[in-house]
Amino acid sequence: MTEIPHILHQSWFGGEARIPPVYRAYRVGWRRLHPGWTFRLWDEAGARELVATHYPEYLALYDGYPHRIQRIDACRYFILHQQGGVYADLDVECLKPIDELLAGLDFFISKPWACTNAVMGSAPGHRLWPQVFAELVARRARPRFRFPAFPTCSRDYYIGYSTGPLMITAVCAAAGIDGDPRARYYPGYVFEPGVPYRGADGRPVQDWDTTRSHTIHHMDMHWLFWPNRVLSRLRNRLSRRRARRLTPATSDTDG
Repeated sequence: MTEIPHILHQSWFGGEARIPPVYRAYRVGWRRLHPGWTFRLWDEAGARELVATHYPEYLALYDGYPHRIQRIDACRYFILHQQGGVYADLDVECLKPIDELLAGLDFFISKPWACTNAVMGSAPGHRLWPQVFAELVARRARPRFRFPAFPTCSRDYYIGYSTGPLMITAVCAAAGIDGDPRARYYPGYVFEPGVPYRGADGRPVQDWDTTRSHTIHHMDMHWLFWPNRVLSRLRNRLSRRRARRLTPATSDTDG
């Protein structure tokens, strides 16, 4: 069985010299906790070269995206299909090694409420990625205005729908990842504590307890339209403060 290789892929399209100091510190943490791993940082030119070299049939789609974040999203799928390994956003801070989470698997993805593409991994050539590529093509057009579902016309929705979490969630469901013994959905607390997940009553729960976590996704959300980005960061900050005030016995988790 082909397993997930110990390669950590990250991307910063502006290049390594422009990575903010806080993300540099997170990268140091990943390296410290994962001796023996290979680390790859992808800039804009390197990502495009990989698509042009190994996936030329998708280059026009890739180049044609109106938003840079769509190329940042898409390149990680091509990288994992071609090379395998683990992809983690730069705003993901590592708390403890993830080696044990890869054992016996050829695919995993973080799934709090729905799948996210911030932390995921696969063996090279995994069967999911060609389905993802087909879905990238199918979702390249912006959704049409549908009243009263006007939020589906927003820029942020289009990004999530075309290349982000909405797309990858749909593909994972269609591919039967939940029933594959070599694949795993990791619950939100593993990689993304604080990201809302579905509680026992079906309602969203936000749990900032990191005692079971291997990473923290700080959700800087650079890609969001700036008012939404500000609101997202404010919500996260207030939730963290509230979590610090609560003891484990009184926190609003569902256990």
